[in-house]
Amino acid sequence: MSDIISFKADLNRFAESIDKKVEAVIRQIVIELFNAITLHNPVDTGYSRSNWRIGVNEPDETVSVPPSDKARADTKNRTGWIEAPQLDLSILSNLQSTDSVFVTNSVDYVQYLEEGSSKQAPSGFLRISVAQIEAQVDDIVQRAKEAA
Repeated sequence: MSDIISFKADLNRFAESIDKKVEAVIRQIVIELFNAITLHNPVDTGYSRSNWRIGVNEPDETVSVPPSDKARADTKNRTGWIEAPQLDLSILSNLQSTDSVFVTNSVDYVQYLEEGSSKQAPSGFLRISVAQIEAQVDDIVQRAKEAA
């Protein structure tokens, strides 16, 4: 009987270690995807770029207040005057392997930017970002394994 209990405890420890590694991989993929998207997001004022959000188990549909017409006029010749977002890593601190993670932008024109309406970047900046991270998944997994 104690062999069964010991075996069960070993299985539980193994499952927990796998979960931690999966969580580390998910966390790193989300971080790298967020960074790639905000890097490739076309920038005029930076408003759409500043509205990328991460949500765990539900999308974060928060949108910051858009710049006023006066603010836009005052900085007409300045590109990207709204700072790029900084990812709040605390959002991912309690991430579990069974969680869903959403990378969202609720600015009403972000779809048009993806379709190529901007002169600042090619169409498909989201698809480019996702493809870039997909190509790096093996490296991300390896780094997560080494860190764990």
